[in-house]
Amino acid sequence: MARDPYDVLRVPRNATAEEIRDSFRRLSIKHHPDKNPNDPTATERFAEISAAHDILSDPEKRAALDAESGAIPASASEAVDFFIASGVEIIGRARNAMGDESVGDFAAKAARGIATRAATPEGREQLKAAGSLAEQALLSLFAS
Repeated sequence: MARDPYDVLRVPRNATAEEIRDSFRRLSIKHHPDKNPNDPTATERFAEISAAHDILSDPEKRAALDAESGAIPASASEAVDFFIASGVEIIGRARNAMGDESVGDFAAKAARGIATRAATPEGREQLKAAGSLAEQALLSLFAS
């Protein structure tokens, strides 16, 4: 996609899922090729709007876009990396201890939640604050 998905959907970087959905609906109706049969660029605009929505409505794709564009500060990115790396270690230990494959499903949901939270300014602050507490808890938990 050539243009920034946030610009295409005309939403701010901290837009909620609801704001993204509403903007997508409004713009897709306005620029739908069936509503603009005499406009040769309508199909192109509609495809661009759909592609932007595809990225911004998926928490993982949105977090990757934000991280790639520098929207997530380094400290928040490091916190996310730490949580993911810690999660991988926890999953491995839990599987060894319990033999439970459902732990992976839980971890995948947790990783998506972290990515979603990191996409908002408030979430980044919460992740930063939680990072040091989580590190201390994990270190004490696995120290033995």
